[in-house]
Amino acid sequence: MLIIARDAAEPLRRALCSLEEVRRSVASEVVVHVDDRSDAATEEVALRFGARCARGCFEGFGAFKEAGRRRCAGRWILSLDADEVLDRCLRRSVVDAARGPADFGGAVSVLTRVGEAPLRRGPWSRVWRVRLFPRELGHWEASEVVHEAVRLSAPTRRLEGTLHHASFADVAELRRKLLSYARLSAAMRGGERRWARGVAGGVWGAARHLVAHGGLAQGRLGWSIAAASGEASLARWTAGAGGE
Repeated sequence: MLIIARDAAEPLRRALCSLEEVRRSVASEVVVHVDDRSDAATEEVALRFGARCARGCFEGFGAFKEAGRRRCAGRWILSLDADEVLDRCLRRSVVDAARGPADFGGAVSVLTRVGEAPLRRGPWSRVWRVRLFPRELGHWEASEVVHEAVRLSAPTRRLEGTLHHASFADVAELRRKLLSYARLSAAMRGGERRWARGVAGGVWGAARHLVAHGGLAQGRLGWSIAAASGEASLARWTAGAGGE
């Protein structure tokens, strides 16, 4: 199992607790790859649960996850963020899959939350992501700074159950994270500002969430997410090389 983390002691504790059944049944190791900017408490939690902890320089999600994969030695990789928790059904699905031939990737249903509110509409509603795969048949590309995906040379199948992603404590954190990802993307592009594209993207990003993604039906939360999405779309094309 591979978990990436930064300043996430309490979420990591919950994630590791949810993995006890998997660890007892099929996991030979748990590797927690910690951003070297992280606080000491995150690493302390990992070690308390018997995980192998490694620190690394964060230069984008694709490169960071791939560096973590290379530190793993098990037959399977179960890839998680520190703020993700497997429900009981998914834990059983992972155990059953990992006991079989290592010749496919397991896609899981990810349900994102803002605080206690599940996002059942829009780009953060239930999505399927490959999170379980044979270590030798999958990898991440360093060029994928954000929105990274497993590159898999094997067929995929869906696993039953849900991966609960407590990605945002509140709307303010959602906005901060979206802007952070947008500025990182801008920096990796070289920071060339394209104001016309940024303004158009901002308007489209907000409108798309409200209309196409059902934000209007979410009330105040939907409007807040639409505003944050539009602001992030604008920043993706107008932030400079330094992310400003």
